[in-house]
Amino acid sequence: MSSKIYPKLGGLIFVLLHIWFIWITFQHPFIGIRTQLENGKWHISEMDRLDIANKYDLRIGDVVTSIDGKSPEQNVHIVRWRAIEQVDWITVARGEHTKTIYIADLPKEWSTNLMPLLTELILFAIAAYLWRRRNHAPSARLLACLFFLMGTIYMCIGASFRGDPISVILITTAVALFPIMLLHFLILFFHEKGGIVIPKRLLVVLYSIVGLELIGKLLYFHPNFAYPVYRTCYWFTYIFVIVVIILNIIVLTHLSIRYRKEQAYLSAVIRFIWLSIIAAFAPVIVLSLLPRWIGGTFIVSPLVTGWFTFIIPILFIYLTAFHRLYDIDVVVRRTVTVLLIAMVPSALIVGLNGLIFSATATMAYQVISFLFIVIVLTFVLYSLEYFRNKLESVMYPRSTRLHRLLQNVSGDLSSVSTVPDTADVILHSLMKGLYIKGAAVVMKFPHESLDTYINGDVDHYLLERHIRTGECQHPNYQWFELERNEDYVCFVVVVHHELSTNTTNMEENNWIQKLFGLVRIGLNKSYSMQEMKKRIESYEQPMQHPSYATTPQGLQLVLTLFDTQEKGKAKLVRTVQETVMQPLHELNTTLKHWSSWKDTINHEELRMAGEKLETVNQQLGHLCFALQPKLIETVGFANAIQHYIDLEFEQLGSEVTFERSVHPLLDAQSPSFKLHLFRVAQELLMNARKHAYAERIYLGLWADLNGIIMYYEDDGVGFDPGAVFGQQVQSRGLKQMRARVLTQQGDVEWKVTPNQGVVMEIIIPYPSISSEQS
Repeated sequence: MSSKIYPKLGGLIFVLLHIWFIWITFQHPFIGIRTQLENGKWHISEMDRLDIANKYDLRIGDVVTSIDGKSPEQNVHIVRWRAIEQVDWITVARGEHTKTIYIADLPKEWSTNLMPLLTELILFAIAAYLWRRRNHAPSARLLACLFFLMGTIYMCIGASFRGDPISVILITTAVALFPIMLLHFLILFFHEKGGIVIPKRLLVVLYSIVGLELIGKLLYFHPNFAYPVYRTCYWFTYIFVIVVIILNIIVLTHLSIRYRKEQAYLSAVIRFIWLSIIAAFAPVIVLSLLPRWIGGTFIVSPLVTGWFTFIIPILFIYLTAFHRLYDIDVVVRRTVTVLLIAMVPSALIVGLNGLIFSATATMAYQVISFLFIVIVLTFVLYSLEYFRNKLESVMYPRSTRLHRLLQNVSGDLSSVSTVPDTADVILHSLMKGLYIKGAAVVMKFPHESLDTYINGDVDHYLLERHIRTGECQHPNYQWFELERNEDYVCFVVVVHHELSTNTTNMEENNWIQKLFGLVRIGLNKSYSMQEMKKRIESYEQPMQHPSYATTPQGLQLVLTLFDTQEKGKAKLVRTVQETVMQPLHELNTTLKHWSSWKDTINHEELRMAGEKLETVNQQLGHLCFALQPKLIETVGFANAIQHYIDLEFEQLGSEVTFERSVHPLLDAQSPSFKLHLFRVAQELLMNARKHAYAERIYLGLWADLNGIIMYYEDDGVGFDPGAVFGQQVQSRGLKQMRARVLTQQGDVEWKVTPNQGVVMEIIIPYPSISSEQS
């Protein structure tokens, strides 16, 4: 038989049992009469439903003479459980009086019919969700099994109350398993989240005890042995559950003491779980199990106190859903805060309820009501932020719309760079967010000039008159000061309708302040950019003339810019050499070492990989030389130019001719002068390579005692000097080349023939000592 058939078979049996339990629950009413045999007679000893006792005048000690027309000894439930269940009518005697009670007509009790059914459906749904969504971790799977076990308990409640032996076996076994599985889950949970290893030998012992008890419960199906075994297992289950719960608390206490200093966040998690387990099981133990054990009756039914045990698995869903356990202190503080807040209205509600229904409200009822109300209010207050975010558009449609407008404003401001565009964003948001006739943005400058931007129905003359006079009072106009600084004062004016109020409400005022907080930065940015653009334009006017680079102001500015460029290139070279070239060299050395091993199989592949790395490293070296030509100082200026041409045009089809006649005085010049000269030659060659598409390139360099002459010629496509050196084309390379020549007091002449090439002659004198020092 395939292994996949067992889960399907188990699921089918579970569904059939569920149907059977539901049929028993809704077919027979819960009676709740317990009996005991005294002197050969069956006396009523307990009655769980007081409404039956009051309706039919039943008392403790009444004698049951017949059940469904037969003697009590012939009823299987009397013999098996000492209980009267699943019967139609009984005959009861009190002294000499006898009466027949028809129980089949009793009304259904929702606490043993509908409430367990709804509860089990909720628990099974949660278990299925956890199994499907969080089954990647053992603790998450066990948590799903824990919910499934709780659902099984509530599934069996109705049928077990009516004396079905299968449901009695299942519910008592599930109740005994619950604290063991909780301990098992804690062991897995702390191992996954904190790396804490707890021995599992005790779990084997506890599971074995429950298994042996389950085997003994099979005697429930034999009526003569059922009751003694049932009473033994009943009290054993009570004691066993209390002991295992205490064991859970002991384990948590031990972990809390052990890790309170080593892992602070984990210690907080342990304390939180410890308190939650006490809060969950205290009502069950104090109000149900111990009173039943000591006095024989429940103070509060386990059906009610059992709901408190939901705290534990729900808590662990929360902890496993949020993996950042170091936030547990925040969770604890938030929980305690909302718990204390919830106690105040809960006490008021319970107190008022006690005053109104003082005749029927017992102390146990008051206590359990208070606990339930506190838990419900705590959950509501804790989840208030989540539900508010989910239902905000329904509960607060206007706030939602205004909030979305703010988000749109934030996006719009990121794309604007001028004051008019910023003002348009402000006005559009105000017109769309508020019920107004119009709006205006007015910027007042120190020289009393105004920049006014209007949207909607606004009286321009009235607005400017009020702004200039400073009398910001009008029935339908509302003034807001957006920004005030040394450059300007900006006002936002809102024009209301004649029939509406002349002020905005509190919600609108808060929204306007948030809007102003967003646009204030954007307005300052746009104004600063606008002023900076004006200054740049004022600077660009004289800079457009070629002679600007020869003026003292222009010379200083251009040299500063070139110096900044060179520093950036030097920094980039250092970064490439340290972070790329050096690791590549080390890797190439390692590959060569590996290829020399005799047991290496792929010698050729390692050799080729090393050659590729060597080629890449050489290309990076050439790039570093182009960025920072240190060879100028070691091999001489002309040799450095030749080296650059050899590497740059090695793999290209262009024919490059370099002629030179250099006097030693050239190499004796300052490094900065030679660097400028190198950049001029470099730009000419790069322009020929990237833009001119030249096949033949000629570069001549002559240096004598007076200066340097550089002659350049190619057969490329040429260029338009008016466009390149003007504003029509963003050609920075040739412009910088010309600026370098002019800063060195040189001269540039060119002759351009379209589609026939370029001829350029550059003459640069040697710098004087005073100019070098400056």
